[in-house]
Amino acid sequence: MNPFLLTTRLISTSLLLVVKMSDCDRYVCQDTNETSACQINACQKNVKKSLDVVCKWMKTYDMMIENRIIKSCPVWLKMLEKTLECSDFNGLHKTLVGAKHFVAHLHKAYGENFTGLKLYGNVTDVSTEQVQGQISTIKVNLPKEIVSKNDENKMIAYCAYRDPDFFNPLEALNNETVGLSVSNTTVSGLRNPVNITFRFEEALKANVTPKCSFWDFTEKSWKDTGCRTVQQENEIICSCNHLTYFAVLLVPKSNIRLPDVVSLTYITQVGCSLSLVFLTITFILYFINRRKANDDSLKIHMNLTLALFFLNVFFLCSGASEMLKVDTLCISFAVLLHYFLLCSFFWMAVEGFHLYMLLCKVFNMYIRKYILKLCLVAWGVPAVVTILTACINMEVYGRVSIHYIQSNASNIAFCFVNNVVVRNVTILSLVFLVCLFNLVMLSITVKKIMSMRSNKVSGENRSACQDVGTVLGITFLLGTTWGLAFFSFGPLELTGIYLFTILNSLQGFFIFLRYFLSKQRASRGSATMATQSSGT
Repeated sequence: MNPFLLTTRLISTSLLLVVKMSDCDRYVCQDTNETSACQINACQKNVKKSLDVVCKWMKTYDMMIENRIIKSCPVWLKMLEKTLECSDFNGLHKTLVGAKHFVAHLHKAYGENFTGLKLYGNVTDVSTEQVQGQISTIKVNLPKEIVSKNDENKMIAYCAYRDPDFFNPLEALNNETVGLSVSNTTVSGLRNPVNITFRFEEALKANVTPKCSFWDFTEKSWKDTGCRTVQQENEIICSCNHLTYFAVLLVPKSNIRLPDVVSLTYITQVGCSLSLVFLTITFILYFINRRKANDDSLKIHMNLTLALFFLNVFFLCSGASEMLKVDTLCISFAVLLHYFLLCSFFWMAVEGFHLYMLLCKVFNMYIRKYILKLCLVAWGVPAVVTILTACINMEVYGRVSIHYIQSNASNIAFCFVNNVVVRNVTILSLVFLVCLFNLVMLSITVKKIMSMRSNKVSGENRSACQDVGTVLGITFLLGTTWGLAFFSFGPLELTGIYLFTILNSLQGFFIFLRYFLSKQRASRGSATMATQSSGT
């Protein structure tokens, strides 16, 4: 979101104070008209804070979730965590309630006296005891080893909140997140795991698999290393050997497993690298012979070649930039990848349009500044779409994880559009329309070729192999192989994905092959005409 808009919303929205109730173990947060941004910022200092300030921060965070001002992110989560850990109050524990999407519990642990902690609740309430008649959607069992025997005073912070935007583009069970931390301590490698039970009322969808995951603040993505998922009748139990923010992700079921993901990754890298090499050769050959070959078709081919070249470059770079963990670099490559992907499909659509003009409008082909107009559309429209997307919400660009069936392995990630809606609107819809249009153009081409063979047009003596080669060349030129993405499901999912990966990663190579063969045919045709002319 625009930072100026965010600031305006924060200032104009009333912040909230708390009123201490008679129950010494509970705080109920209530609304007020007082605005105190300075107090909220003060929560981030590593000093003890009253429950007034802690609840103020909770209510502000809850307001942001409610109004969709900002989606959850590592910075806000860390600020929230530190605020809870530096709370100051009398007694052993406190529960902070009253926020619509948020609840927290604070517990003071004293070394040898700490024997573990059990919590029962949901995103609006929590207690150290199971309340009779109340259904707890979240249960937490913390082992005693999270606090060292030598620790005199440690604050254990628990928070639970509901924010569907945090999981985009995935879905989480009940949209619930549970955060657990110990003040000034990194808890990991536990021999006795932390057990978090998520209860659900409605049956899970048949096409998803629950997967206990945690938020990795370093890589800023969901991971499952160190967590074990146990599914029971209406509960998911997450056993993890560390503390952080946890959720149960509902990962779509797939036939893709780790070995297949590794194979597909290598195929993609090799195919894109080969395409880069041959696209470069194609463009160099065109540049050398540009004066001899000055027809519109070849100019359109070269624009497509240029778009695919940069698409392959930034696709390979997006994976490398994700590994560097530099947000700015990752976002930059994601934006460029989005732009050149759109450009590539627009030029494929232009190829189809030009083919239509050649086949169906052959006697009325002249269009003033034809190539310039095509360039304005195929390079300009993607630029407008990308700039508007970035201006509306830059957060749609970032890391995208590829999930597969392997409970104890990390996901493969790269930098791209991480918002499902934006991908569907700006990419999938375009792919569908281009593939549909160019498939029609391909059908017309095949029909023309079959008509020429049956009528022996112009006395041509073309072999079936030549006609098949022409059709295949046009198929890759029009990008109709990208349509395989819409058929990669069900029992043929894995086969379809392999075909899609191989054919489309090598699209640059096939375009070079078509260009090379067409030049060879043109040379042979010129030689034949010269021979006939000499004989005459």
